[in-house]
Formats: sequence, structure tokens, C-alpha cells
Amino acid sequence: MTDPDAEKEMDSYFIDPEIVYHSKCERPGDWRGGRVTATGYYVYPYCDPRCCRPTGPFADKETALEWSHSQMGRSDE
Repeated sequence: MTDPDAEKEMDSYFIDPEIVYHSKCERPGDWRGGRVTATGYYVYPYCDPRCCRPTGPFADKETALEWSHSQMGRSDE
């Protein structure tokens, strides 16, 4: 059984995910897996950064957002 409120929250997240710029060798305090290996924009996971590593790097926020919309199977339509 799917909770409609949880589904709406997840849909909302993938329409407007947390996208963060990180520099190479930076070590974000909540990032699983150690230091950043490449500079760029990263899409943070819905679950928790300590659970899954953010996806990226992307050259810009727009590309990261397009990825989130296409790969996560969500849209704002």
C-alpha cells in the first residue's frame, strides 16, 4: 500500500531536488564515501546523503535538474 502523502512528497522532491556544488577534495560532513573526487553540481538523494552518495558531477544546475527529472522518473506535468 502506498501512502499518498509520501508519494506527493517524493514527487515534489524529484521536481525540485537538492542540488549542491562541491569542489574536488572537499569533504562534506554528511556525505557517505569520503571526499569529492570531481568538481561540479551534485543531486542529493531523496533518502539521505549518509545512506546514498549524491549523483554527479554535473556541469551546471540545469543539467543536474534535467537528470533528476529524466532518471528518477518524475516530472512536473
